[in-house]
Amino acid sequence: MIAFDREKEDAFFQRLKEEDREAWSIIFKKSVCAVLAGTTKNGVPYRQIARDRGMNDISVYGMLYSYMIGRGKLDNYGFRSPIIYWMRYYVKMLILEHCKKNDSPVSDEKNDSSVSENNNEELLSDGSRENWQSVEICFSEMWKENPMNAYVYLLRRYDMLRSKEIGAMLDITPENVDTIFHRADKNMKQMLRREGGMAV
Repeated sequence: MIAFDREKEDAFFQRLKEEDREAWSIIFKKSVCAVLAGTTKNGVPYRQIARDRGMNDISVYGMLYSYMIGRGKLDNYGFRSPIIYWMRYYVKMLILEHCKKNDSPVSDEKNDSSVSENNNEELLSDGSRENWQSVEICFSEMWKENPMNAYVYLLRRYDMLRSKEIGAMLDITPENVDTIFHRADKNMKQMLRREGGMAV
C-alpha cells in the first residue's frame, strides 16, 4: 500500500467534490498529464494513443472530470491509495474505453497501474484518427439549431468551466447548465455517429 497522509487526502478529496478548480488542476497535471507522458507495457506512449484518435490532454481531462463529477464516480474513492494515483487508473481506462466504443482496433494487455484494481486493460493498436471535419460540421449544425446548447457544450467540454461559472455567465442556474450540457452532449454524439466521426 502506498503511504499517504489520510487527513490531507480527505481535505483534497473534499475540494475535488466541491469542484475546486485548483484541486482539479492538480489532478490534470499529476494524473492526466502523468499518464499521457507514460507508456503501456509494450512501450506505446499513451499520448500517441490519444492523439491517433483525435484526443488531447484537455479532452482526456474532460472525460475524467465528466466521469468523476458528472457521473458521481468520485464517491467510489476508498482512501486505499493517494487519489492522484487512483485517478491515473481511470485516465487509462477512459482512454481505452473511448477507443473501444469508437471501434478502434485493440489487443489484450494487462493494466500497469499500481492501483489498477487488478482489471485487464487492452492495448490499442494503430487505428483510425477522429475526423475533426465531422466535429466541425456537427458543431456548426448544433450552433444553428440552438446557440445556447452549443455554447454551454463548448464551455463545459473544452474550456472546462464548472456549471456554477457557466451559469453566472449566462444568468441561468447550474442545474440548467447540467441539463443543457447533457442534452447537447447526447446530440453531438448522435450527430457524429450519423456523420461517421468519433464521439467526443
